[in-house]
Amino acid sequence: MERHQISGLTWVSLLAGLFSIFVFIPANIYLRLMTGQRIEVSMFAMLLFVEMGRLLGKRISRQEAYMISFLAGMGAFAPLDMVYRVYFRNSDVVKGFGFAEEIPTWWVPPPESNVHIARTFFHQDWLVPFALSLLNYPVLVVALAISIAFLLKDLYIDVQKLPFPLQQVTAQQIVTISEGEESALNLLFTVSIFGFIWSFVVYALPNVIRSYTGRLIQFVPIPWYDLTGEIEQFFPGAMFGVLTDLSPVVMAFVLSKNMIISMIIGSFAVWFFGNSLLVKYDLSLQPWWLPGLSSEFIYSRSTLYFWAVPLIGFSLAAGLMPVFRYPRRFYRALASVSPAGVKGSHIRRLILLGITSSTCGGIVIYHLLTDFPLYIAAPLFVITPLIMTMVNSQMLGETGVNIDVNVPLNLIYYASGYSGVEVWFAPTLINVEGTWWLTNFKVAQLTGTSIRDLLKARFLLLPLMFLVGYLFVQLYWYLAPIPSGIYPGARIFWRVEAINLAIWIRGREAGLFNPIWLVASFLAGAAIYFITDVTGFLSAVGLAAGTQITPHFATTLMMGFLVRTAISRYKGEEWWRKNYRILAAGLAIGTSFAISVSVAISLIVTSIWILPI
Repeated sequence: MERHQISGLTWVSLLAGLFSIFVFIPANIYLRLMTGQRIEVSMFAMLLFVEMGRLLGKRISRQEAYMISFLAGMGAFAPLDMVYRVYFRNSDVVKGFGFAEEIPTWWVPPPESNVHIARTFFHQDWLVPFALSLLNYPVLVVALAISIAFLLKDLYIDVQKLPFPLQQVTAQQIVTISEGEESALNLLFTVSIFGFIWSFVVYALPNVIRSYTGRLIQFVPIPWYDLTGEIEQFFPGAMFGVLTDLSPVVMAFVLSKNMIISMIIGSFAVWFFGNSLLVKYDLSLQPWWLPGLSSEFIYSRSTLYFWAVPLIGFSLAAGLMPVFRYPRRFYRALASVSPAGVKGSHIRRLILLGITSSTCGGIVIYHLLTDFPLYIAAPLFVITPLIMTMVNSQMLGETGVNIDVNVPLNLIYYASGYSGVEVWFAPTLINVEGTWWLTNFKVAQLTGTSIRDLLKARFLLLPLMFLVGYLFVQLYWYLAPIPSGIYPGARIFWRVEAINLAIWIRGREAGLFNPIWLVASFLAGAAIYFITDVTGFLSAVGLAAGTQITPHFATTLMMGFLVRTAISRYKGEEWWRKNYRILAAGLAIGTSFAISVSVAISLIVTSIWILPI
């Protein structure tokens, strides 16, 4: 599939990028607020423009198709971080831990600010938070991420030739849509129709009915159908249900059998059987379960009173054990990462400039905002982004799944005994954004698309992406409080996210952060990794990823796997291997289109019947 790289940056791909920004960004913001999930919209945009090109007599090349897909990915942008900051400052979680008044005003406006009541970004108290946020991410973080991705491209893509299974799927989708046979396109359209009908019933139809009746009637509950009450007599404290979104089914079609089973086991081991054992044997720090509790409350309470710390240790083990298990391989890989291996002297200079300028800029901003010892933080700014990106890229390149191991600074803060609060909110460069760029470099290689064009197009549309994203967030926020009953996804998942950060900041004083649990869970995770690596039975990365999803997601994932098994047996393994990527793409495309329609209806209906309060 790999070809000589040629340009895909044309007026058609730029038009697709603009379309995605104005259509799909509001769709993804809405879906995140409703379900906590997001939908991949790039395939839908690519299919739309390829078919329009065919109708107009213009053939869209695979390079143009990938550029359309890449720019359409900007539609996944859902900048809810600023609204989350307002929620975090005012949440019962933070107030319970007692540090709400200590949160710095350069991160979120002070409690007395009018923005908390008016729910608006158009206020002078947002100037500093927005300035710091935009300087950190679009400028410093992105520059560092791209530079690291270019360093790792030579190692993971050109030398080790890691498979990157999900990127292989993406490339196959692009080839099928742009150059595929008519039978493949017919299958894609058929599956897309199913995805559209299901998602329309889930998301759009309730808003249509509300426009006529004034009442919200959901035929399918969002984000899940909760069956916790049905099993609590036998498994008190356990969470159980079915996620009503199709994203787990899409994953079940493309991930390996071993990875799927591992994720399901990891989820149920923690949130189903683990929770039940906590209640039966009173193992939590404080009693947290009462009969009749829904999954929403079980999820947040069990996280607060037990799981937050152990899951950190387990995830760290899954992310770092490959380094400890194969140190020579990692050291060789680390030693081979050098600008000298990058073709082109001008690219080498740009890489060095990007790494140096972004790192120095990040350190200066960090030092100005906090009084944490710079001699401790600065080395982490220099080393950690590269190591973390390598670990995540290795996992994603080999298995198609990676996990969040983005907690090194948190461990340093905790171990140092630092008592300040502002350091936890200071912008840092420690991230794995480089992995995202690396995966796009891989798809560009597979489709023969110029990487230089990816960078040009991305930065050309980046300002517009941020502007449109925050304007739509402002609109949703103005129409109703976030989180609220109108936006159940944010209500469920933001509280857990707040707990996970608050545990680090004041968990020790509240008696909720036990370092013994952290060490024990890390050792347990290390033992599990060693066993799975030696035996080949299950996957430690999959188990760790499973602990970060609810049983509702895992149940739907299992249903998708059963559907996959049935189809492969009915049609044959050869047919499945040929078409499974098309099936996954079709579900994603249909869901994306239905979500977009739902957002349009929701904006119209909500603006009519909900008055700002």
